[in-house]
Amino acid sequence: MLMKFTVLAIGILASGSALSQMQVQKPIEITAGAVFFTGDRDDADLGFLLGLDYYMNKAYGSQTMPFIGVRYHRGEDGGLDLNTYGVHVGARYGLPANPGSTGNFYLKGALGYYNSDIDVDDEWGLGGFAAAGYEMQNNLSFELGYQIGPSVGGYDNKSFYGAVTFRL
Repeated sequence: MLMKFTVLAIGILASGSALSQMQVQKPIEITAGAVFFTGDRDDADLGFLLGLDYYMNKAYGSQTMPFIGVRYHRGEDGGLDLNTYGVHVGARYGLPANPGSTGNFYLKGALGYYNSDIDVDDEWGLGGFAAAGYEMQNNLSFELGYQIGPSVGGYDNKSFYGAVTFRL
């Protein structure tokens, strides 16, 4: 009896997990925005941000979409250029929308391996970002977030950002 139950349970779990995945429509997201540095670099000029993410399969009924991607942001402070780039993995959680709404609020976060490069030095290490956004029905989103990169040359690499994203 236990053997039959075990085989049945394994079969249900295996078929359920295979069927419970669905492909994300328009899985590629392009991000562009402005960077506002904080901490050691709060007097830095306005920087810019570029990103590219790929959303992977998600479970039916789930509001969470995992993604992988790359990100680059740049700024200048007193003649020093700061370039940060890296790869990350993350998840986006869509907050439930009201019927008939014109869009959807979401939360998003990622961790990755980043390089912070100032004219005189560079450092690889842990970095990432957290954001809140609003996606309209045409796959255009507006996002506000906070990002960190490895400290380098005595400078913290932290910033707020505002971005526009588009999914294709």
